[in-house]
Amino acid sequence: MSNEYGYIPEHIIEEVAHKINIVEIINRYVPLKKSGSNYVGLCPFHNEKTPSFSVSEDKQIFHCFGCGRGGNAYKFLMEIDNITFPEAVYQLAQITGVEIPTKKSSSYDTSTENNKRDYMINEWARDFFCDNLRGDHTEEVREYLKKRNISSESIKLFSLGITKKDSWDALFIFLKSKGVSTKEMLELGLIIPKKDNSGYIDRFRNRLMFPIFDITGQIAGFGGRRLSNDSKMQKYLNSPETRLFKKSNLLYGMNIAKSHIRKNNTVLLVEGYLDVIQMMQHGIMNCVAPLGTSLTKEQVKSIIRQTYNFTLVFDGDSAGITASERACLLISEHNGHARVVRLPENKDPDEYLNYYGKEKLLRLIESPQESISFFLENAIKKNGNERIDQKLKTIEDLAPLIQNMTTRLEYENSIDKISKELVLSTYAVIDALKQLRQSRSFSFNSIVKKNETIEDMSIKNQILNTDHLNKQGQLLAHVINNPKFLTQIERCGGRILFDDIFHGLYNRVKEKIFLNEIITGNSNFSEDTDLFLFIFSDLGMNLDDFSDFETVFNQVINHFFDEEHSRIRKNIIEAEKNKDFTKIGELLSELNFVLEQKKMMNSRSDANNAK
Repeated sequence: MSNEYGYIPEHIIEEVAHKINIVEIINRYVPLKKSGSNYVGLCPFHNEKTPSFSVSEDKQIFHCFGCGRGGNAYKFLMEIDNITFPEAVYQLAQITGVEIPTKKSSSYDTSTENNKRDYMINEWARDFFCDNLRGDHTEEVREYLKKRNISSESIKLFSLGITKKDSWDALFIFLKSKGVSTKEMLELGLIIPKKDNSGYIDRFRNRLMFPIFDITGQIAGFGGRRLSNDSKMQKYLNSPETRLFKKSNLLYGMNIAKSHIRKNNTVLLVEGYLDVIQMMQHGIMNCVAPLGTSLTKEQVKSIIRQTYNFTLVFDGDSAGITASERACLLISEHNGHARVVRLPENKDPDEYLNYYGKEKLLRLIESPQESISFFLENAIKKNGNERIDQKLKTIEDLAPLIQNMTTRLEYENSIDKISKELVLSTYAVIDALKQLRQSRSFSFNSIVKKNETIEDMSIKNQILNTDHLNKQGQLLAHVINNPKFLTQIERCGGRILFDDIFHGLYNRVKEKIFLNEIITGNSNFSEDTDLFLFIFSDLGMNLDDFSDFETVFNQVINHFFDEEHSRIRKNIIEAEKNKDFTKIGELLSELNFVLEQKKMMNSRSDANNAK
């Protein structure tokens, strides 16, 4: 947000926080019922039938024991309405009657001022491109847009424009007339040096221009589609990385789609700009697209702030199928729920809408494939399903997706589906997964992700000589000895409590517990306990020397929160150096949240010990 109030003094933030009642604020969004000293309701951030969302009037914080979201009133508004910290302060100030001064501080945030200038320059560039489209010599482009069934309303909504066809520096000259320096244009990626370094030319030439808005609706950069048939010319060209434009963080259409995503509790992921435009033109508004690249973890995290439910509507060709598989895995790694729409005849959503119409597409969207079914179908097509080695290869292809599943029900349904499609018993499928797991887990080195692999001796020394890593290892060993502890760890964050070197092992332990529950109805490791415990003996860790579970758990929890506290404090110091007061406010809110979470976890642990 362009904060029209400038720097908000800390005493104002504290005054607003003192006057609000978080129960009253949250009750506007979530019906709350009194339960003991707290209030409970259905979490607005994920689907649930049993209330796990708790609000403490005494502590003025909220926490969901299902999805882990939590914080103070500022944090709630930022999450539910997808707004910045200053916006949340202003909203609550209005409710409480606290006046925010409009005069900017003498130590005004220079980085914010720079960003404001960048946004303004991008808006001038957008206006230039839009004016070009309204010019006298654009019949060819207008015919192209008409052929793609892009309406005038969509052209306006998405601020579509064009570059001047026969000019190399029209934008450069225009922005110069606005007082924009060459340095500013270079930093925003709007111009590039000539090959002979004799001057500058526009980056985008002979292209249909798509302004790329950030989630707040400000122009972060541009994408351009070539208008010529010149195959030597890149079909799509994006702005380079700038202060504003981080391609891996941005999603096309998110500024419009965010409220619709929350309303529908689902996001529709498509591949391209025109797919988003066509979908929204047909009234399908909960739709976004990555910026010409594979889906990134940053983009997944951005969407998860709105919903955990993803429906992939990628192109129906082989590249689209591959992209869907990669996206499903990435989404599952972040605890999202991915489903896939198969488009026939190698069509993309834009083409499908224009050919078949909205109703047929909606029918496909309303009955997508679960990710496990999608993977299974593709694997069978690739591997065959006649010989046992083909069946085993299919199970191997599905193993990474199964590993990321978080509930027993998901495991159970997946194994049942696999066994039916491959004509194998559930026991045969489980045994195959077991063999895969054992072959990958027997040495500690193979448990670690490929990009995190280090020498075995190095790992041993690191764990044995680092107290918090040693405690993490002890905590995992406790879970192996007594799987009931897994629930407590999952409720407090699961694998995020562990350093990277333990992530692979933690996932495999969790997977084994779920699988045993399916087979036997209980979570004991039985004969596989020795295999997991071998890892610890191989590391030189003696189980007899371990502290009890609650002690180790508290130590791991406290270390995690201390690390978070340290990280945030460092970021605050950096923000103070940059005089980024908006960032400071957000970080202070995050710090308060971490401290309250730590207090809550320790209180819960004390209660368990008292029992």
